[in-house]
Amino acid sequence: KLTEGLADTNTKLTEGLADTNTKLTEGLAAADVKLTEGLAAADVKLTEGLAAATEERAQIIERHTDSYADLVKSQAELIKSQARQLYVIVTTIVAATISIWIALLTSGGA
Repeated sequence: KLTEGLADTNTKLTEGLADTNTKLTEGLAAADVKLTEGLAAADVKLTEGLAAATEERAQIIERHTDSYADLVKSQAELIKSQARQLYVIVTTIVAATISIWIALLTSGGA
């Protein structure tokens, strides 16, 4: 009877361990699936976030480039205007100098 009891206990213990092993394996597999799904979702969100940040950076660069282009265009117009003013001033000085020399040369001989 003792041997039968031990054999029966051994069988029950083996079946119990096999059942526990199966349940642990199933639980770990389910946890692995959930973890993989969670990591995939996090990866998608991270990728979307990086894409949005890249798009925002491109928009900032575009706005900055447009502003810089407008600034350069404005400075070019200012320099062009100053060059015209300088041309008028120099032309006036040259014309006045020539007029003075002509007046000096013609009045000196009379």
